Amino acid sequence: MTTIYVGLLNLLMRLKAKLFTSQQRSIISFLPKLVTCRAYGPNLKIHKTASHWASSFKLSDDKLSVACEQISIKKRPGELQFSVSLDFDAELRLNFSFDSIDGGFKVDDGVTYFSDDPTVGYVRAGFIPKASVKGFLLTNGKNISLDGEGMMVRALQLNPQCAARWNFVNFQSEKHAITLYQFELPDGYDYQTELTSVGSLVLNGKVVSVTIDNYSRFTSSEYDYFSGYKIPKEVDIQWKGLTSDGQLVSIHMLFTPTNLCDKIDILSELPYLVRKFVQTFITAPFVYQWFQPGKASVTVGEKKFEIEGDLFFENTFMVELENYEE
Repeated sequence: MTTIYVGLLNLLMRLKAKLFTSQQRSIISFLPKLVTCRAYGPNLKIHKTASHWASSFKLSDDKLSVACEQISIKKRPGELQFSVSLDFDAELRLNFSFDSIDGGFKVDDGVTYFSDDPTVGYVRAGFIPKASVKGFLLTNGKNISLDGEGMMVRALQLNPQCAARWNFVNFQSEKHAITLYQFELPDGYDYQTELTSVGSLVLNGKVVSVTIDNYSRFTSSEYDYFSGYKIPKEVDIQWKGLTSDGQLVSIHMLFTPTNLCDKIDILSELPYLVRKFVQTFITAPFVYQWFQPGKASVTVGEKKFEIEGDLFFENTFMVELENYEE
């Protein structure tokens, strides 16, 4: 058994696949409407991109299902259950079900405004922290069975250039899950908040806490000439919150990002002069993704324990910020 990581639209999945040994791992990610799919693993590296005209993008009447030329996401009867399929060509096909285990959540109405003036921008977010995922991946004639855990983030942002940096954590084991979604706004603007952070803790398939008193810090970083940003060498993350019955929840994770799956220049497909203009005067977006084994120390009330699982950690840099090094 190996672990495969999949990102689709706002679906992020950690899947077990009967292909490689348990000591090996793979990762897959893709995003429509410009569909970009990247697959990583032992003897497996795929990068596929396809674009679609607006006329091919079809939304269902209830706005819970969508289809375009090579992707279909269909809401099934039941609470937060979806069928997803992607068909690039013979090199890569995916088909799986995504069924929430304990529903989803959002904080308040799910909207964070950057300013008292809503037109300045906002982020609307909702989460399914853990789900059951079953299906198959077909690549170059090899049919890989998928059976594992999933997580969904629905994040819609108005004026995306407002955010300076995003940190995202998806930590999954068979029965438990820990998530973190955090974005920071740059200094020098009249924003009403500098940092927004939403986390969750799932134990034995139940959402026991949603946390907003969290932080993700680079305790050590290094300059990367590829992007011009300081990227983390060590990361310190803490979550604090309450259970529904009022018990204190504390989570701590300290790790060194070692297995870099990809670093992506989001503007790379633009003409050179256009790209340099945007990067110089508007924003310079780069994404870094790591996927590796991880460990978290958890305290719920008087109980203290550790969780081991698979850690997906992503940083999106839009403009340079202080890295909170201690």
